[in-house]
Amino acid sequence: MRRKHKTPSRYYAGSLRSKYAIREERKQAKAERAKYDNDPANHNFYHSDFWKSLHKQVIERDQGICQYCGATGTQADHIYPRSKGGKDAMENLVCACKGCNKRAGARIFTSFESKRRWLVKVRHVEGVIEPASGTLRDKLRARRLAEATAS
Repeated sequence: MRRKHKTPSRYYAGSLRSKYAIREERKQAKAERAKYDNDPANHNFYHSDFWKSLHKQVIERDQGICQYCGATGTQADHIYPRSKGGKDAMENLVCACKGCNKRAGARIFTSFESKRRWLVKVRHVEGVIEPASGTLRDKLRARRLAEATAS
């Protein structure tokens, strides 16, 4: 027995748009993504000479210590994310290990300290020095020197 109201093959089930209209929308979306990917401000920034020199300065300033957990840091992290309008200035950058930088992602925090506390809690990092007096950077340097002299 034949069904009376068969959905025409040129329409997707539950949709009134034809498959050709959907295909065209996908092509337009792909073209928009290509414009974004080809924009130097979005795509090539982390391969630019400017970023490489800035990255090197941040690592040297922080002596290769992750400012969140105290591990060896190899990346420069934006405290206020670049994708959310954060600046590429030394004041907005800290040295971070790969785990902390990846875990923080593009989340926005009220301050560096709140970001650090959240990362320590989420990553279950033990032995991080709480900055009661002095800066965290000074305490981490002192801890690293103490470990180097002990071994």
